[in-house]
Amino acid sequence: MWSTLNSWFFLNNNTFFFQGGFAECFAVRSNRFRGQFALKVVEKAKLKDPSYSKMHREINLHRSVSHPNIVRLRGSFQDRHYFFLIMELCQERTLLSLINQSKRGYLSEYESKGYMVGILSAVRYLLDRNILHRDLKPGNILIGTDGHVKLADFGLAILKQDLNPMSVSGTPNYLAPEILMKRGHSECSEVWSLGCMLYCMLIGRPPFESESLDETYARIQAGQYSYPPWSKISDEARDLINACLIHTANFRPTVKEIQDDPWIKMNHPIPENALLRAKSMKDLTKQDANGNVISGRQPHRPKSTLDLASAGAVLNKSARKSIVSTHDSGFGSDPDMSRRPALAAAVNGYLNDIGALLGRIRNKECC
Repeated sequence: MWSTLNSWFFLNNNTFFFQGGFAECFAVRSNRFRGQFALKVVEKAKLKDPSYSKMHREINLHRSVSHPNIVRLRGSFQDRHYFFLIMELCQERTLLSLINQSKRGYLSEYESKGYMVGILSAVRYLLDRNILHRDLKPGNILIGTDGHVKLADFGLAILKQDLNPMSVSGTPNYLAPEILMKRGHSECSEVWSLGCMLYCMLIGRPPFESESLDETYARIQAGQYSYPPWSKISDEARDLINACLIHTANFRPTVKEIQDDPWIKMNHPIPENALLRAKSMKDLTKQDANGNVISGRQPHRPKSTLDLASAGAVLNKSARKSIVSTHDSGFGSDPDMSRRPALAAAVNGYLNDIGALLGRIRNKECC
C-alpha cells in the first residue's frame, strides 16, 4: 500500500492506471485542492538523449496549448532520475478500449460521429498553431463518462518548422505512405491517421492491420484496404474514409474540409448513455502499452477475413511491433517491472513537491 505522506495528497495501489514503455501514470487525489490529478512519471534512464531535449519539447508544446478536447498539462518538475508531469485526470477509458468493449466489436456511426467532432476540433487547433501531433490513434483519445473526448500524449508532437523530413514517427498501423517513403509529416499525414481512426471506430480494427509489420507497410504503400462484407456503414461514411486515405497526399481533404463534410454535418449526437454500458469500472477493458487486453470482458467480434482479438491486438511478436508507437525520442520498448519499488519511492518522495506546485498553480504563480 502506498503511504499517505500528508493531508494534501493520497496515493494507493488502486491509483496506478497505466504503464507504457517509457512512463507510468498514477492518480493523485487532493482534499486540499478538491480534485484529482494524473501524475505521469518518465524514467530518464530510458531516454537516449542525454540533454532530454525531446522530453523538454513535449513538455513545452503540451504546456503551450489549451483546448477543451486536449488533456491539460498543469505543471512539471524533475529530479536526477525522473520527469514528473501533472495533468488533468481523465477516466481510465480510451477510444480503443471503448471499441474493444463494445459487444459488436465496433462503434455505431451515431457514436463515432460525436467522437470525430471533438478529435477534429483538437487537431485543427494544433494545426492552427503549427503543431503536428504525429501519433493520432484511438489509444491516444481519452473519453470521459460524459462522452467528452480529450487528445493525449504529446511525446511525438513537434512544430512544423522543427520537422526532420527523414523521420518516421508514429504508430505503424496509422502511418501515411509518404512517411514510410520519408517525405515527412504534414497536415496530410494527420488526415490519413484520422481516416484510419474513423475506419477503426466503424469496423473495429485499423484498415491496414495485418499479421506482420512488413505486410502492414506493404498494404499502406499499396493503398490496399477493404470493407468486410458484414459492414453496414453508410455511403457518406465510406466516402469520407476513402477521401482521407487517398494515396496521393495533396489530394486528401484538409481538417477544415472534413469538419464541413456532409457525414460530419449530419445531426447524430452521442446518446447520453453511450459510454455507460459497463456496470462498473471492473467491466472496462484495460490494455497495456501495446494495446493488448490485460483485463475486462472480451468483446464479441463479427467474423471477417482478418479476425483479430481486438483492434489493437496482433498475432505474433513481429506483428505486435505494428501497434507500438515508434517514438523518435528514443524511449525504451519494455518497462522493467523490477524498478517498480524505486519508482514508488520516487513518487512518494515527491508528493510534497506536487502539493507545493499545485499551490503555485492555484495562486497563478506558474503554468
